[in-house]
Amino acid sequence: MVRMIVDARPIKEIASELGITRNTIGRYLSLLYAKLGVHSRAELTLWAMYEEIEARRKLEEPAA
Repeated sequence: MVRMIVDARPIKEIASELGITRNTIGRYLSLLYAKLGVHSRAELTLWAMYEEIEARRKLEEPAA
């Protein structure tokens, strides 16, 4: 679901694809935002970008 949000897909479209209501998406987003300490889609997008960069960096580190 995070990828869908980051890709700026409408809540209605996400709910339809996942087979859940828009209200459920809203509740999930509220919980997710609280857990990650973000307050908007923009902040969630920045968080996701940072996590992806960190994951790639860890893959590129030489084994000790």
